[in-house]
Amino acid sequence: MEIDLNILERNDWELSLKILGEINSYREQKNLTVLNKDTLFVSAYAPRHYDYMIENNVINHDFFFIRKQGLTNLGTKTVGEIIAYGYPNSSSIVSAWILSDSHRKIVEGDYTHFGIGIAKDHLNRNYYTLLFYKK
Repeated sequence: MEIDLNILERNDWELSLKILGEINSYREQKNLTVLNKDTLFVSAYAPRHYDYMIENNVINHDFFFIRKQGLTNLGTKTVGEIIAYGYPNSSSIVSAWILSDSHRKIVEGDYTHFGIGIAKDHLNRNYYTLLFYKK
């Protein structure tokens, strides 16, 4: 899967960095490894998925295997993904993920890196795709 790094220009970097910071703060409180921010490859794969979700008016993990394979081709060992939409700020979405058993397992997972893509649809709702991986 080829990626166009120009897609990074559309990402909501301010919100992205807040979310990544809050996840790392949570991981520190749990004595887990702080994750390295991947603002290049993961953050380029993620927008392709939020574009898909916005265009199709769905929220899902469709084609995760393609995103996973793309990161595996870059040398990753494991990949996890969390998606969401509609949350207005970093604290609301991170809290929701931590309160969900399945999402918390990914947030607390054995990963070394993470990145996120965030975009708004025509109704001004945020769509999120967060990818975690271990090198």
